[in-house]
Amino acid sequence: MVVSTSGTLGKSAIVRKEHLPLMLNTSIIRFRPIDKLSYSFMYQFLNSQFFQDNMKSMATGSVQSNFGPVHLKQIEMIIPDEKLLKAYAMFANSLYEKISYNISQIQTLEAQDLITNNKTFHRFLTDGVPVEYNTKNGIKNDIVWLFDFNDIDNNEFLAVNQLTIKEGRENRRPDVILFINGLPLVLIELKNPVDENASIWSAYTQLQTYIDLVPSIFRFNEILIISDGLEARAGTLTSPQNRFSPWKRTGENSLKNSPDIVVEYARHYKGLYRRKPVFIQ
Repeated sequence: MVVSTSGTLGKSAIVRKEHLPLMLNTSIIRFRPIDKLSYSFMYQFLNSQFFQDNMKSMATGSVQSNFGPVHLKQIEMIIPDEKLLKAYAMFANSLYEKISYNISQIQTLEAQDLITNNKTFHRFLTDGVPVEYNTKNGIKNDIVWLFDFNDIDNNEFLAVNQLTIKEGRENRRPDVILFINGLPLVLIELKNPVDENASIWSAYTQLQTYIDLVPSIFRFNEILIISDGLEARAGTLTSPQNRFSPWKRTGENSLKNSPDIVVEYARHYKGLYRRKPVFIQ
């Protein structure tokens, strides 16, 4: 696997045995994934907006951009656990040779502003990703679903505390990010309820800082949550402060006689965080 590192940055390709012999330009970095990483996973990482943005921000040279091994060592790659890697490899490898994604839609997701990206991803999330692939009878159109809505347990759920997000020269650590199938769908910012100088609205202000400095993590965001462990509000990427609201229902009667402030946080926990995908239908 090779990536261009001079002039035109970040163009990648997988070089297979059938491509040999092959003469390669010296302005590249060659990669060989470790055993547990699939080539398709590595290829997607090298083409990710995260890697591409880091390459461009670290490159040197006023006339021609250059990126070398010294810069590469500064980029951290988060490797999913073995279960998620196997699931990805089984999905990606089976589609790699026969499915070509709708390039114009993928470019739209990467090239437009954050809000446009977010809306485009939401459409992929709810309606599926249109793909086409070759069969012996010609080209077939199909839909690839990002989640298994029929069998919720067939999806991978992960809550990550204090994950460092690096973008260019900025890095921030949101309190909690909830991932489903590797996609960061929910970001939670928390404040200490005993701190008189902090409130849930301090958490809202912190979210706006994240959006300004590390916007890429919000491309796939569906819900933003602010809480101090007692009060809790939920909104979206485009929600102003007055549109962050408490979650209203849990579908349970166990909170009927609880104090209002306890009920507010518990509704979020037992209602909004349920695995049943009521919030995206």
